[in-house]
Amino acid sequence: MQQTISGTQNVYGKNGDIIFNGEWDSKKLCEVITAGNPSYWKGRRTLDLGANTAGLSLELARMGAEITASEPDPYKNSKTHTIEILKEIIKQEELNLDFSDKDLFNAHLLGSHDTVLCLGLIYHFRDPQYVLDYLSELDHKELIISTQLYPGSGLCMYNRKDPNVIGRANFWDNHTDSLSGWHPTRELFKAMLVSAGYTDIQSLTGDDISFLNKPKNLTNSAYFKAIKNKQESVDPIEARKIFYPR
Repeated sequence: MQQTISGTQNVYGKNGDIIFNGEWDSKKLCEVITAGNPSYWKGRRTLDLGANTAGLSLELARMGAEITASEPDPYKNSKTHTIEILKEIIKQEELNLDFSDKDLFNAHLLGSHDTVLCLGLIYHFRDPQYVLDYLSELDHKELIISTQLYPGSGLCMYNRKDPNVIGRANFWDNHTDSLSGWHPTRELFKAMLVSAGYTDIQSLTGDDISFLNKPKNLTNSAYFKAIKNKQESVDPIEARKIFYPR
């Protein structure tokens, strides 16, 4: 088998053979977010933000999704590996899968969707709530999102640079900004989704799962589906100006 490329999703051929060997299993990701209901994706207009190699997008397209895989690939270490392979598969299998170079904060330029996927992105930003508030303004019905959780039941947020969060030597040596790499508890993350205007929050992975024991071959420890309340979009800029008195 070819060498595994770190930080990427693998790509499966039509017959289930791996034609690009990534670190994360796109079929397993697909299984988790499908939650036993493959018909959910039939004809579903889907935006996959930060689509990586688009291995997951490909599997969803095979189930009938009309999907846009949006991945700027600024370091040429994800989509660049697979784009030509995928174009050939799309042609051969007649799939409804398009590509975009837009980054997360230009997703509003990509139109209306039934479902938005935001997997493995939110903790890479200085302000995770800003990301959720921005997502709330997109024209969509449902959000499927994943993140890294810290164990515990309190309303707390922990930073990856804390050695108690990731007890691996040198894990974070290349990153000096302590305002990135946030791990909320499960209860806090649900509250963050509610604050951004999402309802009917459903856990797609077990409530006992946190980062250090995350499922094998998955990017993150926790996956959620939520309904967008269109009457409760949150302006990410204005929300940061609100003063909350004690």
